[in-house]
Amino acid sequence: MAKNRWGRILLLNGGIAAVDIIVFAKPFLGLTFSGLNAFKIALAATAVLMSAVVFLWGNYKLLQPKNAQLYVGLPSNQPLEEWLPLLRDARRDDPAFQPTLKSTEEQVERFGRMRQKTRALLAQKFSAGEMTYARFDGAVTALEGLLSAGIRAIFAHMAAFDEEEFTRLRRMDTRTGAHEARFSIYQDSIHKAYKITESNEEVLLKLDMLVAEISGLGAGDSAEHSRAMEEIDQLIKSAKYYDAKL
Repeated sequence: MAKNRWGRILLLNGGIAAVDIIVFAKPFLGLTFSGLNAFKIALAATAVLMSAVVFLWGNYKLLQPKNAQLYVGLPSNQPLEEWLPLLRDARRDDPAFQPTLKSTEEQVERFGRMRQKTRALLAQKFSAGEMTYARFDGAVTALEGLLSAGIRAIFAHMAAFDEEEFTRLRRMDTRTGAHEARFSIYQDSIHKAYKITESNEEVLLKLDMLVAEISGLGAGDSAEHSRAMEEIDQLIKSAKYYDAKL
């Protein structure tokens, strides 16, 4: 990971230097701030400004700490949509976790669509002040919290992961006992992170059940004997594993 980052920093700054040479060196474009040609002076000023912007912003982004380390401190009730750009950024930086991050990103998008559908159904069948509306809406919020906590747990696994060392161990033709043990630990982290996406599928299934149940309710029905609500309650009670993985 560190080698990749420094390689990208060298590539970025080398590219900026090469562009500036082409723009300002006399054998090439030869732009200058002297002379009477206002157009060339404006182009030179623009080139300097753009070089400075790319240099500052590019190096700032590349020198930032690993995304997982930044995001692991975020609260477990982080709004679900705010995880999407973080997942996309992390997917570029952590190849070993790409399948997990891609699945999680898709799960967040699916949950968002289902949540919108659920609340639209609730608004059609009940008024916002009714107890039934509040109970079903609370179940949706609780499921969203489980999904968000699962994402935070994935980032916790990634924060403790050394991508460069994992790659080095994986490429070894022969590993010592210590190397094999360390490699197994890294593989276990990848596996545990992916298992969270499987548990998140259970969250999505419960939301599907809730939507199906709400669609079959009449205006006077209540959530008192809702099978979906009972299963959601049970899922929440058994979801302590999220805390154990943080």
